[in-house]
Amino acid sequence: MSTTDEVKAGIRAWAKGHKPTMAAVEFLILAGQVPSQYVGENVNADGGATHWVDFTKLAADFDEGYLDYLSGGEFSTIGLALAIHSGVVDDYFWRLDPERQRAFLAALTMHA
Repeated sequence: MSTTDEVKAGIRAWAKGHKPTMAAVEFLILAGQVPSQYVGENVNADGGATHWVDFTKLAADFDEGYLDYLSGGEFSTIGLALAIHSGVVDDYFWRLDPERQRAFLAALTMHA
């Protein structure tokens, strides 16, 4: 597998253009919990690589209990990333103006 920085850049590029996926990927990266077993890689003809996160398999394994071995914080991180990716947050959050988005995030961090 490519270096961590390459993988991060690759999954960011893959997610670009779809806000829920971009947010979920960024959350996993910032939380330091990119689940490498769910990161796919294709090597291009020029030797470069394309990366993505298999959110479908990650969600299925999460729902089936295959990730129950994770700590509470790790499990919650994956759960929140899946909720963001699925659009649960998307229906409301992305419709907010930037000021209200910041207020929402501040409220979450104040009471975490």
